[in-house]
Amino acid sequence: MYQNKVRITGGNLKGSYVNILNKASKVKPTKSYIREVIFNTIPSVSKFHCLDLFSGSGILSVEAFSRGAEEITLIEKDKSVCKMIEKQFNLLKIDKYNLLQGDVLEFLKKECTTQYDLIFIDPPYDGKLLQESLNLLQVYRYFIGCSYLFFEQINDKQNKTNLDFMNRDWIILKDLSIGEVSYTIAKKRE
Repeated sequence: MYQNKVRITGGNLKGSYVNILNKASKVKPTKSYIREVIFNTIPSVSKFHCLDLFSGSGILSVEAFSRGAEEITLIEKDKSVCKMIEKQFNLLKIDKYNLLQGDVLEFLKKECTTQYDLIFIDPPYDGKLLQESLNLLQVYRYFIGCSYLFFEQINDKQNKTNLDFMNRDWIILKDLSIGEVSYTIAKKRE
């Protein structure tokens, strides 16, 4: 079932590995180079509350925990992927997390009871899930005053629309393109 391993790039779990589902699955872990860029761009995640939407392998949450995040909430629709995440978190002795199996957009439509310092959004590349997620996060006030946001998207016309949307309330810290994928790190305007 597990064929691929992804190495943790920093923090107290640096050098450990996370197993991910085989290549036939739709799980696409964020590249190690990009994870390093994220955590080198954000000053510190110590004591952060993190939200990981469309969690997939869970590697972004593992990296945040390894670097001192206080609590992590992961939302993933696929039941088998949730089981994989739970197994990996147990192996790594990560205990301060809340893993919810379900639809991300439905989760975001509920009243926000926790505000987050760092939010990861890595939706499937088809459809408008990123734009809908960004809208719901704003409407339901999931961000604290000085939140950070990371998202991945396919490079296309929608990319410009999402960045225009972001520029209203966010400062784009990094916007990288590698192949067909764009990676954006932003900080909420105060």
